[in-house]
Amino acid sequence: MITGELKNKIDSLWDIFASSGLVNPLEVIEQIRYLMFIHDLDDSDNTRAKESAMLGLPYQSADRMYSVIQEWVFPFIKTLHSDKNSAYSKYMDDAIFKLPTPLVLSKVVGDL
Repeated sequence: MITGELKNKIDSLWDIFASSGLVNPLEVIEQIRYLMFIHDLDDSDNTRAKESAMLGLPYQSADRMYSVIQEWVFPFIKTLHSDKNSAYSKYMDDAIFKLPTPLVLSKVVGDL
């Protein structure tokens, strides 16, 4: 069930996308889905960073969110699955990062 608080968050996200020119609902949902996947990767990255720190091992993580997502993460997730016939590969093969600016990305990630 969608509560008032959840509906407000969804409306806020929609406003961010719409104000940046992304108004196609399918594209908005697609971008949110990509970002949720990336969020899971970020959680995993944070866990590895904490484990490395605890063990005293070197670990590098990305700090420049927008350029990293645009230049590294999207190309990475497009080729993540080695089986080119899998549903994942077929869907992600044409993944395109469409958020126009770092500010829009920051707002969307903050709201997610």
